[in-house]
Amino acid sequence: MATEEEWENHGYEIYRTVTTTERQAMGKPPLERSTSFTSGAIKKASVQWYKMKWFYTGKATNTWGDELQGYAVVRDTSPLDFAGLDILRPGKVNQVRLRFFNLCRGDDASDDFRCAFLKFGEQEDAGPLDLAFTTGRMASFTNIAGLQEFCSAVDGDEDAVRDWALKSPDNYFSLVDGIRRSPECRTELDYNSHVTYRLATDDEHKIVRFRLHGNNDDARRLKTREDQEEAWKIQRPDIQLPADTYLTDRLLNIASNHKTMTLQVQVRDFDSTNPTECEPTRYWEEEAYPWQDLADVTLTFIVPKLMEERANYDFLLLPDGLQIETPVGGENYANLVSIQEKVLTSTARKKHPEEMHVESPKTTTYLVHVETGNHLFSGTDAGVYIALYGTKGRTKRYLLDKLFHDDFERGSKESYYITTPVIGDVKCVQVFLIGGKFTFKRIWFLSNIVLFDLTTRKMFEIPCNKWIDSKITLPTGEAKLATQETHLDRKYLRQIYLEEQQNLLKWSTDSPGLPGQLACDKYDSLPLELKYSSERQIEKKKIILDVVLKLKLNKYMRIFQSFDSLEDFKDMAKVVPETETSKAILEDDRWRQDAEYGREMLDGVNPVLIRRLTRSLPQFPVTDEMVGEQLDRGMTLKEEMEFGHIYYINYKHMVDVERKDKFVPNPLIMFYVTRAGQLKPIAIQLEQKPGPTNPIWTPKDQELGWLLAKTYVKSADSHYQTVVGHLQMAHIVMESFTLAMYRQLPQNHPVHKLLIQHTRFAVAGAQMGRDLLLDGPESVFQKILALPGNEREFMRAYFADFHMDQLIPPKNFAERGVDDRELLPGYHYRDDAMLVWDKIAEYVEKVLRIFYSNDSDVKEDSELQEFVKDIRENGMTKRPGKSNGFPETLKTIKELTEFASMIIFHSSVYHASMNFSQSDYFSFGPNYPGAMRRAPPTSKAPVTEKDIMEALPTKADQAVSIAFSHYLSEPLSDEIYLGEFKESFYTETEVRDILDWFADEMSEISRQIRARNDDLEIPYVYLIPDNIPKSAGQ
Repeated sequence: MATEEEWENHGYEIYRTVTTTERQAMGKPPLERSTSFTSGAIKKASVQWYKMKWFYTGKATNTWGDELQGYAVVRDTSPLDFAGLDILRPGKVNQVRLRFFNLCRGDDASDDFRCAFLKFGEQEDAGPLDLAFTTGRMASFTNIAGLQEFCSAVDGDEDAVRDWALKSPDNYFSLVDGIRRSPECRTELDYNSHVTYRLATDDEHKIVRFRLHGNNDDARRLKTREDQEEAWKIQRPDIQLPADTYLTDRLLNIASNHKTMTLQVQVRDFDSTNPTECEPTRYWEEEAYPWQDLADVTLTFIVPKLMEERANYDFLLLPDGLQIETPVGGENYANLVSIQEKVLTSTARKKHPEEMHVESPKTTTYLVHVETGNHLFSGTDAGVYIALYGTKGRTKRYLLDKLFHDDFERGSKESYYITTPVIGDVKCVQVFLIGGKFTFKRIWFLSNIVLFDLTTRKMFEIPCNKWIDSKITLPTGEAKLATQETHLDRKYLRQIYLEEQQNLLKWSTDSPGLPGQLACDKYDSLPLELKYSSERQIEKKKIILDVVLKLKLNKYMRIFQSFDSLEDFKDMAKVVPETETSKAILEDDRWRQDAEYGREMLDGVNPVLIRRLTRSLPQFPVTDEMVGEQLDRGMTLKEEMEFGHIYYINYKHMVDVERKDKFVPNPLIMFYVTRAGQLKPIAIQLEQKPGPTNPIWTPKDQELGWLLAKTYVKSADSHYQTVVGHLQMAHIVMESFTLAMYRQLPQNHPVHKLLIQHTRFAVAGAQMGRDLLLDGPESVFQKILALPGNEREFMRAYFADFHMDQLIPPKNFAERGVDDRELLPGYHYRDDAMLVWDKIAEYVEKVLRIFYSNDSDVKEDSELQEFVKDIRENGMTKRPGKSNGFPETLKTIKELTEFASMIIFHSSVYHASMNFSQSDYFSFGPNYPGAMRRAPPTSKAPVTEKDIMEALPTKADQAVSIAFSHYLSEPLSDEIYLGEFKESFYTETEVRDILDWFADEMSEISRQIRARNDDLEIPYVYLIPDNIPKSAGQ
C-alpha cells in the first residue's frame, strides 16, 4: 500500500491492461454493450437544456451543496502581483463565499467527485471573480458531447461508469484522479480548476491555473492499485454515517475552528504554438510549474441553506486583465462546468437514503430593539431583515415585521422577537433592505439596534447612525483597537471597511497647494452618508428665500447703483433680524469709533489675525511723529513695542492675486492698547510697499479720510474671513480631517467614535461652499468680492504659510503673542476659546486612556498612524518649503490627545467663531464691506461722504452679502451642540460617564460666559458652548 507521498495514479496502465484482456475475452470493445436509455437520453436532454439556459443567463444558482463564507487574504508575496489585479494584490483582504458539493450523489459518505465554487465578494450576486474547482488534476470532458457522456455515466450504474472509463485512457485516468472517499473534512482535499486563464500585461502574456489546496488530500484518494482497478465501484466505507454528515456536523467544525485552505496558482508563459497547453484534460507537471501560494482562505460561517441567501456564480464575469483561454478548436470550459453542475445536481439521488436522526440545534430568543432616525424621510417601506454573527456561527436572515403595523417610520422605536440557533456572543449584525426598490422610501436611516439574549441575559448594542440603501454589516458597539480585536470576522471586516471607504472617498488631485478635498465635482455627487439631511437642506433654502424675498420686495436685488447715504445701508440691514450685537454696532454710530474698531478685531467676525508687534517693520515705517499723540503712557513707539502694547495685522496674501473690476487693498494696520485697556487702530498703510503714493494714515488725518482707510482695511478683512478664515480653514481643512478619518479609522475604532460626532456634514459643508461660493459665473464670491475666479490663488498663498499650531489655541495664541490677558485685555475670543479648549482636552484624554493604557499602544496602533499619515500626505500637503507641522507619527497619549482635541476644537469652537458672527457684522456694508468699487486712495486728498458712498458696494452687491451672511449665520433646528450626545456611538459605561461629565462642564462654562457678558457693553456670545454646534456643517 502506497503512502501519501508515494500515491500514484495507475489509470493509464490499468486501462491498457483491462481493454486488452476484454478484447481477447469478448472479441469486441467494452462500450458496445447497451446502456440505459433513460439515463443517457435524460442526461443528454438536460445538457442541451442547461446549455441553452447558460448561454442566456451565464450563472450557476441553486441551493445544492453546502456554502460557507469567510475571507481570502492575499499573500504579501503574491505570485500574480505583476498582473495588477486589485482583488489579488498583496495584502488584500477579500470576503469570499465557498460552496462545497458532491458531483452526482447527495451523499457525503459515498465515493464521488467533490467540487467547490469560490466567489470573491460577500454579495450573493456574481462577484469580481468566481472560480470552479473539482477534485482531480484533469477534466473528464472538453466539449458538450463529452459532457453528455460523462453525465450519463456518473449518474448510471457501475457498468455505465465502467464503460465510460474504458472508452479512453484519459477517461480512466481522470476517474481515478478525481474520486474521493468520505473525507473527514471538506477542507482537507485539493480542488483543481481546469480552466486556463490568460493574464495580459504590457510586457508579457502569462497563463495560469488555480487550485484550492487542503492538507490531507492523498489520504482520501483510491490508495492502492487494487482500488483503482475497480474505480467505477461506488463504495461507502461507513454505512452508519448519515448522507449529509458533513453539513450537520463537520461543516460546523470548519466554521467554528476557522479552517483555512490555500488558494494556489500555477504560472507559465503563454505559447500560441502549443495547442494543448490550455486543454482541461491536460494537467501541468508540478515539477515544471510548481504550485505557488496566492491567498489564505479562512472559513468562518455556514450560509443558511435558503435560496435567497445562496450565492450566484458567474464564471465568465472576470476582472479586467484576466480572461479565459479557450483551447484551440474547443469550447469555453467555464461554460461546461456550469452546465455540469446544473445537470447533475438537478437530478442527483441519494445512494443511501436511510439517514440517522440529527438532533435539532439548541435555540435562543433575542429581543431586537430597533430605532429609526428622526430625520426627514428616515423611515422605509422596504422589508428589513437581519442576520446575526456570533462566536459560534451565524443565523439566517430574519424579517422584522409586525402584522398590520407600519414598521420603521421616522423616529420610531420598534421591538421584535426572533428565535435563532445558539451562536454565542453576537459580534456583528447584517441589515438588509429587500423590496421597495422602486418606491421613494427604499433608503432607511438606522440609529441603532439593541439585542437582548433572553437565555444568557446578555445585551449587545449596535450603533449605526447612518443611511442604508441595500445592506450593511455592523460590528457590535464596543470600541477596540486593531491589536485588541480577537474575533476573526471583526478583524477582517475592519480591513474591508477601510478599503471600501478608500475606494469610495478618493482624494482630489485637481487642487494642488490647497488642503486635501474629496474627488467630487458637485454636491449632488456626494455619497449619501456625507450629504446634509433633507430637513437641513429644506430649512437652509427657507432661510435664504425668506431674506431674498424681503430684499426683492424692497427692490434691492437688481439695483446696481450706489446708496444715497449711510442711512440707506442701515435700512437695508433691517431685512434680517436685529441682534444685541448688530444693534449696539449701529447705535450712535459706534461703528465709526476707533475703540469699537479695535474691539471688532478682537471679538468680531475674524478674531484670529491680530499679532503682537515687537519690532518695526521695514515695509510699514510708522514713526513716533505719526502716532506719538496716540500713545498715552509717555513712551516711544519702540518702548511701547517692548512692553507689549503694540499689535498689528498684515494682509499680505492677496498681493499677487489679480483683481477684476473691483478693488481690495493689501493693507497693514497697527493697534495700540491704551492705559484704559482699549485696543485702538493708530496707523494704516493700504498697500505693502511704502512710498509717496501709499501714505500711512493715522487718526490725526481728516476724519472721513481716516474712516475711509479703516473701511478699506475692513474690506481686506472680509476677504480674509470669507475665503480663507471661513471657507478654507473652517470647512475645507475639516473636510481633510473627515476624509482621513473615514478612510483610515474603522467605525469601531475609539478615535473614530470620538471624532465622528464632530465631522457631521463637514464634507457637505465644504462641497456646498465650493459650489455656491467659488465655482461658476453666478457664485457668491463673484458678486461680493474683488477676486472673481482667483480665490483659489489667494487660498494657496495663505496655505503656504499655514502651520498646524494655528489650530491649537494655546500654541496659536502664544505664537501670535496674544496669550497674556494683562497685556491684551478684552480679547474674549481668546478667553472663551481657552476655557473650552482646556475642557475638550481633558475630556479627550479621559476617553482615550480607557482604550490606550500606555504610549506603546499609541505607537503600535497601525490604523491611527495611517490616519495621521493620510492627513499629512494627502490632507495637509503643501508646496515645497518649510514644514507645516503635521507629524509623521503620533508616539504618546499626550500627542494623540492634543491632535484629537485640535480636530474637535476646530470643527466646533473655531467654526462657530467664524460662522455665527457673520450676519451681525456683514449686514451693515460701511462697517464690513466686501469688494470696493474704487481703488484705494493714493494720497491724503480731502474725502467726502460721496467719495465713501461711491467706493462702497452697490445695493445689489450688498443685498447678496446680507442674504449670504444671514444664510450662514442662522442656527438650524437639527444642530447638536457641545455637550449634547443625541446620537449613540460609544457603548462603554465608563465613556458614557465621561460624556455626562463633559456635558456638565460645558453647561458650567456657558453659565460663566453669560455672567461675564452681563458686564459687557457688547456681549461676546459666539463661544458659549450652548451655542456651539459640534461640527462645521454650516
